[in-house]
Amino acid sequence: LATGRTWRVDALKLSAASEPGGGAWSASGSGRAAAGAAALGELRFRVEPMAGDGHLIELFTEKLPLEPLRPWLARSLPGCRIAGTASADLRISWAPQASGPARFSANGKLELAEASMTAAAMSGDILQIASAVVSTQLALEGNTLTVDRLSAESDWFSANMTGIVNVDELGRGQFASLASGDASVVAQLDLVQLSRQLPRTLQLRDGVRIDAGIIDLHAGSGVEDRVRYWEVTCAVEGLHGSDGVREIQWSKPVRVAARITDVPEGPAIDRLRFEAPSATAKIVAAPGGYNGQFRFDMEQVAR
Repeated sequence: LATGRTWRVDALKLSAASEPGGGAWSASGSGRAAAGAAALGELRFRVEPMAGDGHLIELFTEKLPLEPLRPWLARSLPGCRIAGTASADLRISWAPQASGPARFSANGKLELAEASMTAAAMSGDILQIASAVVSTQLALEGNTLTVDRLSAESDWFSANMTGIVNVDELGRGQFASLASGDASVVAQLDLVQLSRQLPRTLQLRDGVRIDAGIIDLHAGSGVEDRVRYWEVTCAVEGLHGSDGVREIQWSKPVRVAARITDVPEGPAIDRLRFEAPSATAKIVAAPGGYNGQFRFDMEQVAR
């Protein structure tokens, strides 16, 4: 799992101080990452006391390499290789509570530059991001993660999330029931870049070419009549390209919308709707199964 390179921290400076009698303490440090003769990035941090025995960490990095993360990522993503740099400006705090677990919070931003990643599951595809900015404002208390802002903007995708997440449910990775917290996710992806970078992962046939198009994704959760639900909508808009034989151009979006609810047997689709220029379908849960309506425009299908 090693990267095959020797990484160092040069010009390392550390200092710490504490009040007499084991009171509040503070610390600071800085250093430069290096491999061989090359200096690759800088790191600075500062730890300061807060009211109520808490502490604040201010962390600044400039163009630190991502490659040293490879051994850790490879444990969950076999064959993982990663490159690029990260610059961070983060503030992380923790504060003991009079009763219950300590409260942690984090806010700031992370910037990626010339980042790329691949793994065995990607069949030789390489995901590339020329630049991206991730902004976050979140808090963790016990097993409850409150996300006030988690957003990402890059040269070919954007995403935004807010809501409440139970980290125990997230860690178990089980789908016996829907996530219990309310949350909202919005994302947009450039289909041209996605298809060029991940043709094998997406299992695109030889000759398929996408010249334009975007994917819009919206997901949100809530509770109605004491039943948890998620509503998910995915739309492909402005698609233009070729299937290897003929040109493809969608003048109208193709949209799939689903509502998933929690029932005793586990998550189930309550209703599903598909809309395209050549067809529409609507499926609704009914006792013992589903009822559906389908419509096809044969003139459009024949084109």
